[in-house]
Order: sequence, then structure tokens, then C-alpha cells
Amino acid sequence: MDMDTLMAGIGFPPEEAGLVREFPLSQAEWQTWKERYEQDRAGFYEALEAAPDTEMRAMALYVRLAAEALPRFLDRGADEAIYLDTFRDLTLWCGFFHRTEGRCGLREYRWLSHAVDATLFRLGRLEFEASRTLEDIRLNGAVLPAGTPVVDVHIPEGPGLTRRDVLNSFRRAKDFFGPELRYFACFSWMLSPALDLVLDPGQSSILWFRSLFHVYGVDYHFPDMERRLYGKIRPDKEVYPEDTSLQRRAKPYIMQGMNFGMGKGILPVDELTNIQDTNSAGSFY
Repeated sequence: MDMDTLMAGIGFPPEEAGLVREFPLSQAEWQTWKERYEQDRAGFYEALEAAPDTEMRAMALYVRLAAEALPRFLDRGADEAIYLDTFRDLTLWCGFFHRTEGRCGLREYRWLSHAVDATLFRLGRLEFEASRTLEDIRLNGAVLPAGTPVVDVHIPEGPGLTRRDVLNSFRRAKDFFGPELRYFACFSWMLSPALDLVLDPGQSSILWFRSLFHVYGVDYHFPDMERRLYGKIRPDKEVYPEDTSLQRRAKPYIMQGMNFGMGKGILPVDELTNIQDTNSAGSFY
């Protein structure tokens, strides 16, 4: 797929699209970057991060890498629609960078390598990636040993998590990954137990989503909720906006130094059979 077709298909912003087209990158330079990406990923990241125009160069390179990734998706059983939906992440992250930094570029290029490598697939509202557990997990009186195959669930930026959209994504993932899929796993601030402090039970779609999973731990290494809510982490927490109810409710806790953490959850596929979609007459299957 050529760059222009890709950028149109993923709704890439016009300003960013123009800069990608104009970025000074000869065919020989592009081939050097592409070969380094394919053959020496660590060296690719190192060279990119050493460049004086890292974020702009990353945006230009990843549009090109994405445009050439369609055959990988087709080889893995995904169609062109899934390919384009997955690379909407490129649009989202470039938009996030523009909103928070006031200029064009891409910072989440390491994450987007999962899409370029066709290991990440957006299926409706959610994204999915085959993986394995990194630790033993206690679940329903038993232990899932480290290394158990799972499908990781990622929540891209977008509208609220309605039951219909979430369950439709899980259905699609079950069909896509096949009968070997037994567990979904999720690592996200949306699974943080501390969200009980700032969200209303019975009304919050985030708390409903968290309730699907067995939350077995919390990681406090990075305050991702703060970054996602307010765009970037700032030393002066008082300047954070209060445009949404969650921003307003979380802000006092964050000003006191609270880190909501990242919840770690596991969801057996079989448990989805009992979850009703309140917007339809049926259940998961």
C-alpha cells in the first residue's frame, strides 16, 4: 500500500501528512533505515533516538513502515480493514503528541512496532496481541504458571467502553485467535483498584470493564493514568485541566502525590459466556 492511501485510510491529520510527504529522506536513506529496523531493532532505536529530529523522523519512518506492513497482516489471517484499523493507532499517537507538545511528531514509536510487525490487531474497540504470562498467577484456587499463553488486551484512545463494543471486540478476538485462546490478560490503569475512589459504581464503564478481570496485582512504576488523563506529567499538578469529571475527581489525589498504578488482570474466555450485553437480547455467544 502506498503512503497516501494508508494516510487517507487511517484518517491521518492533513498537517502531519504534508510533513511526511515533504520529509527529506532519499530512497537510499529509507532503505538503510528499513534494513536496520528489520535486522537490528536495537540499533534502529538507538540511531533514531540520537537523531536531532527524533519525533519528526519517527513519524516519517513509521508511516513508510506501516505502508509496507499489509502483507504481514494478510499472512496472519487479518484483512485490509483490520490492518487499517490497527494503524489508526499511528493517527492517535501523532494526534496525542501534537496536543501535548504543540508540534508534529511521534513519540510512541516503540509501541507502534507491534503494529508494524503485525503482532497487534485492532478488532473493534479493543486491540489484541498474543503473549505469555510473565509470572505465576493465582486464579480460582489454582495457579497459572509463568509462560501460560494469553492474548493481551489494549485499550486505545477513543469513545467510552460500552458493553456492546467491548463484548463485540472479545467475540472477534475469540474468532481471530481460534480455539487455543483460553485467557485474556490486561495491564492498564483502567484496572487500578484505586479507581474506586474517583468513579461511581454502577455508572462507570471503566469499573464495569475492570470487573471482567481478576485483578491480581498493581504496578506502580509509572503513573500512566496521570499521563493519559492530562496529556503529560508535570511537576506542578495544579495546572492540570478539569474538563472531565474524572480529571476533576482524580486531581486532588494526584496533587497529594498519589499514583493510581497499573492493574494486572486475567480473564478466562469461558467466563465471558455469562456476561450479558444490556443493549441486546443475547449474551456473549
